[in-house]
Amino acid sequence: MGLVVAICLFCIFLLVLVLKRDIFHPAVIVSGIWGSLLLFYNLIEHPLYPLSDMFYFAVSLWVIPFVTVTLFIDKVKLVVPTSLLVQTCNEKLLNKLFPFFILIVIYLIYETIHLSDTLTFDLNIISHLRNAILESMDDSMTYPLPYRIAKILSRFAYVGFICYLVCYRKVPKFKVIILGVLICISFLITGAKMGLLSFFVLLFYWCIKKYHISNRNLFLIMCLSIGIMAFMQVMRRDENAREGYNLLYTLQIYAFSAFPAFDSIISGGTIMPEYSLGGYVFSSLSSLFNWFTIFDSNTDPLALYKYVYVPYPTNVYTVLNFYYLDFGLPGVFIFSIIYGILSGYLYKISVIGSRIFEIIYSMYVFILVFQFFGDFFFLQYTALIVSFFACILFIPKYKLKW
Repeated sequence: MGLVVAICLFCIFLLVLVLKRDIFHPAVIVSGIWGSLLLFYNLIEHPLYPLSDMFYFAVSLWVIPFVTVTLFIDKVKLVVPTSLLVQTCNEKLLNKLFPFFILIVIYLIYETIHLSDTLTFDLNIISHLRNAILESMDDSMTYPLPYRIAKILSRFAYVGFICYLVCYRKVPKFKVIILGVLICISFLITGAKMGLLSFFVLLFYWCIKKYHISNRNLFLIMCLSIGIMAFMQVMRRDENAREGYNLLYTLQIYAFSAFPAFDSIISGGTIMPEYSLGGYVFSSLSSLFNWFTIFDSNTDPLALYKYVYVPYPTNVYTVLNFYYLDFGLPGVFIFSIIYGILSGYLYKISVIGSRIFEIIYSMYVFILVFQFFGDFFFLQYTALIVSFFACILFIPKYKLKW
């Protein structure tokens, strides 16, 4: 059954790609990612456990409604406020804010290094900093306040960098390069794989959408991205763990391990703690809910991502995991439709002329691409909200006079 489902999902991807002719359409991304990876999972040799029929049924219950809904949204007529249809960035404001962006990223790097009192600048620096960041969290998995402030402020620099990409020909090139390198360094020193991957996906999106660069240059960007990710993965490990490091093995584990991990839950092999209704899905909002006494959340942050062996240890379970744990297979189906509506509207508004939503969608693409890994929407909702307000500042309807 597994190979049949994989082939069907891949055929859906090819059909949607022919219809939409846009690799960044949400239906193309989701069907392509799931179809391709499941096809590889069934065809290439790897050390992971085989998947059950229930897993493939759950994935089908997620992908097919999502694709259907996003394609339906394309046919719906949208009424968008004209204030959101602004095409140009405020280049004058962005140029004046460049020193502010640089200082924000440097402040984030400083706060990251400041978390470690005994930091030594050697080959283990990324491993030391990553451990220091993890150790700095309190019992509720919350970072220290100065570090959180630096992370929030860095979103303004991140959106500023995207705006520089949008108006690349009207902004000095050195500003784009310097800010981009600093942002990349801020991800590297913290060992933030997902942050760095989202940065590369963002670059990939704008390189194709705006600059229409050649396939050769795209290939070079992909190779560079993989090289930097491999370097960071090696540096995240301690000195002893670097011996015998196998890049191909690591790529297989990261690409596929979430599949058997979720399969172990849906087939009953792994038992997760039981929480109140919505305790998993809305775990990232639990502090807000507790504040307003919407429900009493006793969710253990560590239990949300406990390790299972597939047979190698992993703590990622695909985007389906929390929806299944809270609401079963009906939850997978319902949230697939919700995701499809949200993704379809974001995409459609971004392509009909809203620069603000085009920037937001360029960041949202990462969430769609890495559904096979986990659910990043609720983990990044704060960043998306901050980014939206930053876009309003940098892309005003009427340009500010300075």
